[in-house]
Amino acid sequence: MYRAENRRLSKTLEEKDIEIENLKVQEDNLQDVVKNLKSKLDYLPEDTLHKMQVKKVIPQKGSAEAGEFPTRKVGAARGGRSGKNSMGGADERVHSGYAEGDGGLDVFVYGQADKLRNFVAGIFIPQYHYPFPVALCFTQVLVSLVFINLLHALGLVHLRPYSRSLGERLLLPAICNSVHSVLMTWAKASSPYANLFLFTVPLLPLLTLGFSFALKVASLPSHHLSVLISILSGMFVVITASNGIPVVESLEYLYAPLALILHSLSLITFAKVSESVRQQPSDVQPSVFDIYYAQLVIQSGVLGFLWLLHPDKPWLVLKMSSWRNLLFHGYLLAIVLLGMVLNFLVCTSTLCVSPLAAALLYSARYMVQPFFHLL
Repeated sequence: MYRAENRRLSKTLEEKDIEIENLKVQEDNLQDVVKNLKSKLDYLPEDTLHKMQVKKVIPQKGSAEAGEFPTRKVGAARGGRSGKNSMGGADERVHSGYAEGDGGLDVFVYGQADKLRNFVAGIFIPQYHYPFPVALCFTQVLVSLVFINLLHALGLVHLRPYSRSLGERLLLPAICNSVHSVLMTWAKASSPYANLFLFTVPLLPLLTLGFSFALKVASLPSHHLSVLISILSGMFVVITASNGIPVVESLEYLYAPLALILHSLSLITFAKVSESVRQQPSDVQPSVFDIYYAQLVIQSGVLGFLWLLHPDKPWLVLKMSSWRNLLFHGYLLAIVLLGMVLNFLVCTSTLCVSPLAAALLYSARYMVQPFFHLL
């Protein structure tokens, strides 16, 4: 009898041990799920978090009347997460800046910087005979890498070491962005060939909108915004066509649509990479600056390879440059720094908001010009 009882108790203990092991496994799985949810909540804007808190407080109204008041606030919740956020303080400010609705200021700053860069390039390129688009794009990427590493050395930006796996994911958007940058710089350097390029730039939001739905980007725009963008793009085509398009060279028919498609694809694929890395745990999740830095590294390699294949070899460009002229250095530095700021604004808009927001930021100034002529 005692043996039977001991066997029964032993069997019961084994079953309890198995249940405890299963509970531990479930607890680990729940902790992973909570970490992923916390990392995703960090990307939600403040107003969305506030709505979630309001919905959570409303069912507790009866308990609040009885003297039980919820004490957790939205600001405190965000503050608690910010200490564990792997993106760093500067990256958190980038997200909060876009979340708080500074879009109008970004569009204004981008438009003025783009106008100033075009003005400086219009003086620099013909005066110093420097129509080398690959060299300009490569120099801009190198200066961007030096600048972001300088910010990291000063402790203003936290950067993780370059990740090879992340770089492989960013290869396609880096190639598309590099070729697009070269084509647009070539168009601005060769002013007779810029007519069709400037006509296709306002069509970028419409094309990006189509690619967003086709490739199922997470941050899809609303139907009302989609209809509005389609109407504005159609009105732009009608108004511009009614005013007449200047003479179009044969190379424009190839390069202008190619640049438009490559730019839209670079924005979409860049956002897709950002969506994929956001699924990682928060402790290993790359920040906005990490993704931007990795793309710059890949772009430097792509543009360096293109420069070696280009007829204007690096040694020829260096030989034909006016390095002894201080104005040459000033103009070149202004073009490179302004281009760096413009590229950073587009990239952060893609990562923090959506590819469509980046497309609107890039093309807003060109899209509204025909409507101003009607006034």
